[in-house]
Amino acid sequence: DGTAVNVSDFTAVNSTLTMAPGALSIALNVASNEDTVFEANEIFQVSLSAFTNSSSGDDLATGTINNDDAVPTLTIYDLAIIEGATGSFAVSLSAASGVDTVFSWETYYGTAGASDFSGVSATTVTISAGAGSALLDVVTTEDALNEANETFLVSLSAATNATFADDLAAGTITDDDGAPLIYVTDAGAVTEGQTSLFIISLSATSGQDVTFTYQTYDDTSVSSQDYTAIGATVATIPAGALTFLVSAVTTDDLVDETATEYFDLSLSALTSANVGDDIGGAG
Repeated sequence: DGTAVNVSDFTAVNSTLTMAPGALSIALNVASNEDTVFEANEIFQVSLSAFTNSSSGDDLATGTINNDDAVPTLTIYDLAIIEGATGSFAVSLSAASGVDTVFSWETYYGTAGASDFSGVSATTVTISAGAGSALLDVVTTEDALNEANETFLVSLSAATNATFADDLAAGTITDDDGAPLIYVTDAGAVTEGQTSLFIISLSATSGQDVTFTYQTYDDTSVSSQDYTAIGATVATIPAGALTFLVSAVTTDDLVDETATEYFDLSLSALTSANVGDDIGGAG
C-alpha cells in the first residue's frame, strides 16, 4: 500500500512470473477498483524479488490511480428564524468526498441590519473527508418592536475540492412581537368656537408605520351647525412614534343652548395595530 489501500482501491497481487527466453519485457497487471468518491490521486507500489537468472536493476515501481469522479458541489439553503433565536444554515455536499472540503462564508445586511442579528465576517469552514454537511450559525436579536419580517444574506466563497451549486442563502427573521393597541382619547369639553383636540396614541412604539382612517360623527351635535365635520381621512403614525393629533373646530353661534352637545371621532381600517379604543368623544 501507499496512499491507495488494498481491496478498497486496488487488488493486491503476489505471484511468480516467468519471462520466456529471448523476451525483453513482461506485463504485471494490477486491477484498480472503481468507486464514486471524489478523492486525490492515490499511489501503490510494485516490488520485485527472488530473481532467477537475472539481477535487479530497479526492483520497485509506483502505480498511480487517477481519480475519475466529479468534484462535488456545495449548496446552502434558505432559513426562517424566530427573532431572538440562533439560525443554523445547512451547507451540504452533493456526494461524499474522500478529501476535506474547505470554503469561506460571511453575512450581508438586507432589510435586517446590525440591530437585528450578529454579522459574521469571512470565516473558514472545513467539511472533513467522509462527512456530508456543515452548519453555519447566525444569532438574531430579540426586541420588543412589532415589525415586518426582515432578511439578510449568507454568502459562500473560496471553495477547495468543491464547486458551488448555490452559494447564497436568505435568512428571514420572523417577528414575534404583537401589534400595539391604538386608542382615541376623549377631547373633553370646549367652549363654542374653540378647537377640540383628540389624541390618538399607541400602547407601545412600533417598528413599522401604523395607518388608520379617522372621521367625525354627530352625536347630539349637528355638524352643519355645531362643528366642522371631518370626512374619512387616512393618517399615519410613523415607525418609532407614539401619537397623532386630530383637531376639530366647533362653531360659535348666537343660540342660547343649555344642554352640552357632543360629537365623536371614530377610527377604522387599521394596519399594524389592534383596537384599544376606537371612538373618542367631544362636547
